[in-house]
Parts: sequence; C-alpha cells; structure tokens
Amino acid sequence: PLPGAYSLPLSEIQSLNIPSINWGPFGRGAHQRDEAVLMSYTFDTLPQLLYETIKNLSEVLMEDHKI
Repeated sequence: PLPGAYSLPLSEIQSLNIPSINWGPFGRGAHQRDEAVLMSYTFDTLPQLLYETIKNLSEVLMEDHKI
C-alpha cells in the first residue's frame, strides 16, 4: 500500500454479515478539500434522520427486552 494507506479486509467484514447503514454527506467530493455538500440535507435532514432512527431502535430494543 501507499504510505499512509491501509488494507481494508472487505471479504472478512462481509463474512460477519452484520446489518449496517452508512449515512453521510450528500454532495460532491465528500471529505475532500473541494467538498461541496447539500447543506439542507447535511445539517437538517440527516441529523433528524439519525435521531429518529436511534430513538425508534432504542424503543424497540427496550420493548423487546422489557427494559
């Protein structure tokens, strides 16, 4: 690998078969110097979506485990 780069063991990660969601910025060049994100999505929609998802999942988990 190049200096500062690393190898990501994709096949090993996929074999774990863990459900996941990858939410992040919407736009061009995310996390780059010339990044241009859709501000309304990045700072309004996405945080609300994350909040509601975590809240709903925690409610379901608490109900399932009678916490």
